[in-house]
Amino acid sequence: MLKGYVPKSWLETSYGLDNRVFLDFIDNKAQTFIGSSADVRKIRPWFFKEKLLFQTIVQFDWINAPFIESSQGRINIKIEGHKKDCAFFLPLIINGFEPKSGVDADIEKRHRNMGNIIRQYEEDLKNYYKELSKIEDSRKQKEEAAVSGSSKDYAYARMKCTPFPRQLVSLEFDCNLFRAGAQIFSAPF
Repeated sequence: MLKGYVPKSWLETSYGLDNRVFLDFIDNKAQTFIGSSADVRKIRPWFFKEKLLFQTIVQFDWINAPFIESSQGRINIKIEGHKKDCAFFLPLIINGFEPKSGVDADIEKRHRNMGNIIRQYEEDLKNYYKELSKIEDSRKQKEEAAVSGSSKDYAYARMKCTPFPRQLVSLEFDCNLFRAGAQIFSAPF
């Protein structure tokens, strides 16, 4: 049984208070192998309490064993609310998966720091998509300028493909679209 308290603010949504928190069971490679939720108990007067009790029964299935085994019994549970930055990482040791020679030092270190590792990954991913969005916007602007003909630096080459025997292809370029000094390379296909 997994049982604990969460701040009431974790349950706030745009439509009121929800009565559950989300649970992710994470192995030592930061892979979620179970996603679940836990109900928050409504204790009178639960609406006025600052911290609320949640509980759930967790049962691991045979399909979860490889994740736990590769982590040498060291997993983390991410307990998460509905708002951004409402999460807590709980390191957990599951008996029966520890090697007789002892737990690897790297696994111990990752086990203790999994929350920081995942937060850093999420931040890096957010920054990556932000930069990718800028590149995509720039590419769209260049494409629009090339199609409209307003760009001095970019243009589309019109190609005409003519098949030859033995699956060779001849390409003809309309070079009037290229600005002076552009080089065209041809190669057999």
